[in-house]
Amino acid sequence: MPTGWPQRLMARTLLGVALGLPAAGALVVAGPTTKAGASVSIPVPFDDLVRRSVAAVVVTPLSERFDWIEGRIVTFTELRVDLLLAGDVGVTDEPIWVETLGGVVEHVGQSVEGEASFRLGRPSLLFLRPPPDPLRGAQERAFVVTARAQGQFAVVRDAQHDARLRRSGGVGGMLAPAGAHVSGAPLASDVLHGVKLTDATATIRGAWGRLHAP
Repeated sequence: MPTGWPQRLMARTLLGVALGLPAAGALVVAGPTTKAGASVSIPVPFDDLVRRSVAAVVVTPLSERFDWIEGRIVTFTELRVDLLLAGDVGVTDEPIWVETLGGVVEHVGQSVEGEASFRLGRPSLLFLRPPPDPLRGAQERAFVVTARAQGQFAVVRDAQHDARLRRSGGVGGMLAPAGAHVSGAPLASDVLHGVKLTDATATIRGAWGRLHAP
C-alpha cells in the first residue's frame, strides 16, 4: 500500500474475476463504512506467465505518481532495470514505468486487491507485458505486470545473503476456473517461490527460449 494511505474507514466492493488473470478483487475507497471482503485469483501456470510476457526483469522502484483516470486512481511507478532476464524492455539503462490500479490522490485512496504493489527501494522480479488499453497520461515505455500480483516476486536476502524470490502476498485466495485442469501444470508461484535468483534466471531463460522460439 502506498505511503500516506489515509487512516479512514473504507467501503469495500468486490469487482469480480477475469479468466486467466487475478480478480480485480476488492476496491477500497475512502468512505464512511467498512465491509469485510476477500479477493480471489485465478492461478497462473508458469508457462502461461512466460508465454504472455514480453520481458522478465529485476527492478528497483525509484518513484511513483498517482492520477485519476476515468474515475479510478492509477499508480505509475518508475523502475530502474537491474537485470534483464529475458525478453525486451528497450534501453535497459533508462527507467521504465509500470501501471497499477489503486493509489492515493489527496485524501482519497483506492486499493485493488490482487494487484502488484511496490515499495520504493525494494527490488522485485517482474513479468511484464504492454498495457492492453494504455491509460490516459501513461508514461512512455509503460508496462503492466502480467497476471498482476502473480507476476511479481520480491527479491530478498536469506541468512547466507543469497538473493531469493518470494511470491507476492497480495494475490488473495486461489480459485481454479471451472473446467480448467491446472493441477498438471506447475504454477508460477510453485516454480519460483523460495528459489535463488540465479537458479530462477536459468529456469526463466530456459522456458523463454522454449515458449518464445521464432
